[in-house]
Amino acid sequence: MRSCPGRAAAAAGLRPGPRGEREARLDLDLVRIQDVGLIGAPDPAILEWAASEGRVVRTHDVNTMIHHAEERIASGGRLAGLLLLPQPFLMAQWLGPIKGPLNGLTRYVP
Repeated sequence: MRSCPGRAAAAAGLRPGPRGEREARLDLDLVRIQDVGLIGAPDPAILEWAASEGRVVRTHDVNTMIHHAEERIASGGRLAGLLLLPQPFLMAQWLGPIKGPLNGLTRYVP
């Protein structure tokens, strides 16, 4: 499945914020990890699920998730993308930097 800016998986603790006009126009397809039975799952399991679904992972976990994503890429594993988000975070900060597919990329969002 092809990665696109509108498909994402949010790691535990991230919630979709209020949908503004811009977000509504994009019609985001956002799934939370807890909604698909992966709450408490290790990072590699979350990355595997997201890759199989063609979803970009967005997370506040800048300490461990990046290392698992880099290991996955280095070993030839697929990754639809990883967005590392600061706290506090606004949806517009996430949407702004996305300019197309994030296949195999990780990004820190300012």
